[in-house]
Formats: sequence, structure tokens, C-alpha cells
Amino acid sequence: MFLTIIDKNTKMPKYKVETEMKAEPLTKNYSLVGTAFDYFILFYLKKKHLQEINEPVWKAEIICNTMARGKLEISNHKLFEIPTRFMLNRRTPLKDEKKIKQLVTLLDSAQNSYHKYIKTGVVSEEMLQSCFFLAKIETSLNSKFDSNLHLIDQKDIEDLKNLINTLSSEAFYFKDQCIIKPSLGVTFHPNLTEVDLLVDDTIIDIKATIEPNLTRAIFRQLVIYFILYNFNGATKFTLERPINNFSVNKMGIYFARHGVLYKFNAEDVFLPSGTKNIVLSLLPLIDKYEFQKGKKRYDSDLHYYH
Repeated sequence: MFLTIIDKNTKMPKYKVETEMKAEPLTKNYSLVGTAFDYFILFYLKKKHLQEINEPVWKAEIICNTMARGKLEISNHKLFEIPTRFMLNRRTPLKDEKKIKQLVTLLDSAQNSYHKYIKTGVVSEEMLQSCFFLAKIETSLNSKFDSNLHLIDQKDIEDLKNLINTLSSEAFYFKDQCIIKPSLGVTFHPNLTEVDLLVDDTIIDIKATIEPNLTRAIFRQLVIYFILYNFNGATKFTLERPINNFSVNKMGIYFARHGVLYKFNAEDVFLPSGTKNIVLSLLPLIDKYEFQKGKKRYDSDLHYYH
């Protein structure tokens, strides 16, 4: 099993935040609030670094476009080019034009809130509600249309406000680059191939968990993000390259409820030949999911490397 190979070729740092929780959850909608916070961070970073950060992709928008059979039209926003990594195993297209119109109306509202925030910097109730609408699409929308997408628990909004209040002015500070949802090149497992941020030399995942621990599951996620980012299109040369020679050579987790960013060097966690063993084990998974219908999506010469 691939995850076992990760465990055998890495050593997980022992880490626990020694600080009190600053934003205790107010409901049990942990995943929804966490995803809404992800959207807020997307908006926040774009507002704070308007010129330095490219317009971010909204996964919720792309899911809605899939449901609308690729016919989604939003009045004040040109739909982004759809990265293939967002299109695998997504939602079933809708046939009801009334439901599609409702999606468009709500997305229009979210876009309006986004542009107002970019212009004014004011965190309004409308803007926070839009974060939840987008989050609900990601976390709860399936082939059965949810007619209550616009209904948000006020306690969840208060929870999101508390998470926002934990952010410091130096959160996600960068010198050279900050990329929201950086491309990892493949989609063999949607939950493991969509990292939140790339800040300078560090891949960062945002977690709104109650316990600020670096768990085995979180660590495995970070290792996969790191491998896919640095070894996308891998060659024999890059496979033998020292980890500290890569421009991205750190991994990190931002524990949102504690306002703490924990980072560690990648070279400290991989055992000798660890990256090579993981990459070579990863290729069959990429083959299985990405070489569908004879279409090659992953460019690497390591299929012939032994």
C-alpha cells in the first residue's frame, strides 16, 4: 500500500502546539467552517497582495460549472480555465434549468462580495456568508441538489469570525512568492492532491482542527504534496537531486484555531533514498488514474527507471 511506503521512507516530526486554543468551535460543522476559512484566506491574501498574487481559482465555481454542463455564465466574472486536477470525479450535471439559475444567482452574489472586499477591505456579513456558500458546495453538494445552500448557521459565521481574529498581520508573510492552490500536476486522489498554499520555499496546508497535532494523516498529506510538486515530470536527474537543492524544500501546517504556523525542513524527514522510493511507488497510482482512455497527462521518464 502506498501510504505504508511513505511511512517506511520517512520519519515524522513530533510536534504539538503548546498554546491555548484561541478560537473554540461553536458547532460541530468542523469541515464546513474550515473550508469557509480556506476561502477567506484566499480572499484575504489576494486583497493584501493584489499585484503579487494571481487571481485564484475557486473550486466551488468549477464544481458548479460541471453541474451546469459547462454553461455557467456569471455576469461580473470570467470563468477561469478549468484545471484538469479539479475535474476528476466531480459532480453530476444538473438538468433542471431553475436549479442552474439558482447556482448562478448565488455565485453572482459571492463574486460581488469578493470584489467589494478586494476594493474596500471590509469583512462584511455578506462576504462571510459567501465564504460559507462556496464551502457548502465543496463539502455537501452531491448529485442531489441542495436547495438550502443559502442557509447558514449564525454560530458558524461567528466561528469563522473568531478564526479570522486569530490571524496576525504577519500570517503567510512572503518575500518572493505566494501561490494559492498551486498546481501539483495530477489528480489521482482529489483529497490528497489539492494543497492550500505555496509560500516562498514552503508548501502549507491549513487545518482548523481542535487538536493542533501533526498527525500521521496530515504528515502523509504534506509528503504527497511535496513529492508531487517537486517531482512532477520527474527525471532520473531530479530523482537523485538533494532535497535542499529544490526551491521548495519545507512543509508546513497552519493551525487556524491556535493561530500557529508550524514548518519543518523536508530533508529532516526523508530517510536515505526515501524520495526515490516514494516517487517510484507513486507512478503506478498516477498511471491508473491519469492515463485514462489512452490520454497521457503525466510527463515523466521514470516509468523506465529501475
